[in-house]
This record gives sequence, C-alpha cells and structure tokens, in this order.
Amino acid sequence: MPDQYRQYEGSSDPQIFFNKVLTYHTNLQELITNLKNPFHFETAMTKNMIVAIFGSNQIERVGLGLDETIKICEQIFEGESVDAEVSEGSEEYEKALVYLIAKLKKGKGEENHKPSKELIIQSRREVIQHARVLQYITNALVIKDQLMTEDLIKETHRILTKGIDHVSGTPSTI
Repeated sequence: MPDQYRQYEGSSDPQIFFNKVLTYHTNLQELITNLKNPFHFETAMTKNMIVAIFGSNQIERVGLGLDETIKICEQIFEGESVDAEVSEGSEEYEKALVYLIAKLKKGKGEENHKPSKELIIQSRREVIQHARVLQYITNALVIKDQLMTEDLIKETHRILTKGIDHVSGTPSTI
C-alpha cells in the first residue's frame, strides 16, 4: 500500500474500519427510521460527516486535529466561508502548528515536511475541501435526487483536489 494511505492510530486491520463504517451506517438508518425530529437527523448527519472527513484525512496522513476539523466542518456546513489561508500567530495557525509538531514527533508526518505556513494552509485545505465535497455530493444525491454520473464524480473530484499537489510533487493544475 502506498505511503500516503496510512491508517490512523490503532489496528491496521481494514475489517475493523469497515465495521466502524457499518456501525455508523446502521446508526444512521435507525435514526432515519425513527425520525421524529429533523434536527436530530441533521445533527447526526453532521457528526457522521465530520467523523468521515477526519478519518479519511488521518488515513491519508493529512489534515488537522479533530477539534480543528470539527470547527472548520461545522462552519462550512452552516454556510460560512472558510479560507485555507491563515495569518501567522492567529489562533487557527497556532492550533494547526501545535498539532503538526506533535504529529511529526510521533512519526505520523512526512519527514521532509516542516510545520511551515504552507503545510498549515495545505492541512486546512484538505479539511475544507473534504467538507465542501461531502456537502456537494450529499446535496446532489440526497437533496436534488441526482443520479451518480460520470460528470458528478468528475466535479466531486475537482472540488476535492483543487489546489492540492499530487503526492509525487506534481503541482495542482486545478
């Protein structure tokens, strides 16, 4: 398996991760079945989407810590504009820096990357774009009841990879 696809702390058994996804899916199905209050459904959907974004980023060894991921995702899901660019010394910058330093110390970061402003922006971009793409595809498939088409998949991929350089170092062309 390529280096960019490493799992978050714990077991490397894919069955364990699959079972977690099944648990989330089952919980979501039960919630929908017993839906009495739409707010509960929206809250559960938001929580599960954030967990999926955080998990996906951790598997790929990118993104931010859980608290920052939650904060950014909630802002995006509430319709707020979130920028990947942050000022050095800002609260967002400092939290990302602390997380990335800890990650490097634990050996979970790429050794050739130092926690620079560029890495912080890249980490924020990973979270932001995951949230935007999940919001986009959920809206298309659930709200608008669109079919899964090649164009929908291409647009989803474009949103996800915009400004993200390829692992090989090839700069993003989107």
